[in-house]
Amino acid sequence: MSNTTPIDFTVLDPDTYKQSLIDYLQTQPQYSGYNFEGANWSVLLDVLKRNTYLYAFYNNMLFNERWLKSAQLRDSIIASVYPLNYIPTSMASSEALINVNINAPGMTSFIIPFGTRFNGVNSNGSYVFTTFDTISQTSSSGVFNFSNVAIYEGSFTTDIFNIDNSIENQIFVLSNPGIDTSSISVQVTENNGSNTNIFTQATTIYNISNTSLVYYLEGASNNQYQILFGDGVLGYSPQNGAIVNATYRVTVGPDADGISNFGILDNLGTFNGGSINNYSITSTNPSSGGGLIESIESIRFNAPRSIQAQERAVTETDYRTLILKNFTSVKDVNVYGGGVTANAVLYGTILIAGVSKNGGPLTQVTKNNILNYLAPLKSINPFTNMVDPTFLYVDVTSNVHVDFSLTAQTVLWYKQQVSNAIATYSNNNLEVFNTPLKYSKLCEAIDNVDPIAIEDNETTLVLKKAVYIPLNTNTNINLSFGNPINSIISDYFIVNGSTSYISDTLPGYTSSGQLYLIQFNSSNTIITTTPIGSVNYSNGNIMATLSISNYISNNSGIYIYGVPFNQNIYPLSTDIIEIDCINGLSINISNN
Repeated sequence: MSNTTPIDFTVLDPDTYKQSLIDYLQTQPQYSGYNFEGANWSVLLDVLKRNTYLYAFYNNMLFNERWLKSAQLRDSIIASVYPLNYIPTSMASSEALINVNINAPGMTSFIIPFGTRFNGVNSNGSYVFTTFDTISQTSSSGVFNFSNVAIYEGSFTTDIFNIDNSIENQIFVLSNPGIDTSSISVQVTENNGSNTNIFTQATTIYNISNTSLVYYLEGASNNQYQILFGDGVLGYSPQNGAIVNATYRVTVGPDADGISNFGILDNLGTFNGGSINNYSITSTNPSSGGGLIESIESIRFNAPRSIQAQERAVTETDYRTLILKNFTSVKDVNVYGGGVTANAVLYGTILIAGVSKNGGPLTQVTKNNILNYLAPLKSINPFTNMVDPTFLYVDVTSNVHVDFSLTAQTVLWYKQQVSNAIATYSNNNLEVFNTPLKYSKLCEAIDNVDPIAIEDNETTLVLKKAVYIPLNTNTNINLSFGNPINSIISDYFIVNGSTSYISDTLPGYTSSGQLYLIQFNSSNTIITTTPIGSVNYSNGNIMATLSISNYISNNSGIYIYGVPFNQNIYPLSTDIIEIDCINGLSINISNN
């Protein structure tokens, strides 16, 4: 009787699988004495191992693509989040607010219609902006002043479909993947054009009846979206043969941000039945808020949390999930209660700190849009305030010890690669809320530039925060590093003609918790030391009062530096930790 030693089917490595086949065949009496490394056997086993490996790889990938956690293809992820009723965020048009002043003698009323086109230019190119509403004004003088007109980058396109009730669950795919889904307008015409209705998007089934004129939006393959109508129970089902017109704006996303000068492309004088003598456009807010289609990692993170939020804002996670899902220009938000603020207690208040995709504070337009969006979703209606993020910058000095006998690279190469590694660490591991700087991980990223030749690194950190002080104005400084610190110093600036700086340490003395304004003359001799405030070393809080005559390093403010007591750095509620990779890196390469 033959030995039935089992083949190991758990391995995916082709060479290991080939050896498993050989081990099996060697146990069979009929193959006793065979040389399985011979040419013919080896070819046959190579073919079998390759075929088995391809099937194993295919089946493994096929199984992984069925699950949200392991799927890699966007279409697979879209299919996975469909049962969660999650709609991936589309591209978003850049928005600007403008004031339009028009001089049209003889006219008593003037209309800026829906879809009026404006143009603007930035470093990326020229872009078309359009209105999303029709606005009108009357005037006895022929001068019309339209304030805070919202215009959005992109042009409108329309997809036309026919309702065919012979197709069960008919779905209509919107053709352009550059769609901004917030701009969709769906019009359904029935009875040979005698009956036309506007359908609105249903985001919930609450209060939806068989007569509700709603459509449902879903993600589709190839970065597209699709709409479907009710079934006569949850929403009105259009008649057979009805014509569907789906109009929406197609956008380029964030490329059109930062435009503040606009012109009108359409002849509004002719549209209004007259002529325009002249017009002027001023920007209230430069264009901002453009966003790209939601990434697969964002979908993977947000979809399960969206089903938890259920379109209502109660917990901190609800607020965060809803904002990130609906505002593509927002990179990250932190939501916290007023009871945990550093300098004041604001019970009954929800505070929302947000940072944009470009790393700066949110524009006022975006803040207002977020508050307006959240208003009907709050179950207990607390006070809700938007606050700007604060940035805790980190300067890094790293002495990297390299054994140059093990490498052909140069000192300059190591300096550049270490700088790149630190920048990558900051970009991938920091620059969002509630994310600490882990010292060991930073040092590991530096060593991994060349694990063979780099023996170790000695890296030190210095924290800094920007302080913006109006010139010649007595200004209160109140900031916190949020971490224990050892000492404080600032950039140089001018006070009453003397070069000055802030420090907690006087020459020849130890730190005492007092902050001083230290002034010195052209010979670097200290002429005055004036107490101006205090520092709390245990939490990094600083309070001071200062008046500056002029700046030295820049025109808007100074940095105050704190040497941290600990190596790991933790953020406050509004803090975003970021390594200053432009001005804050000092890389020294030594030959061991």
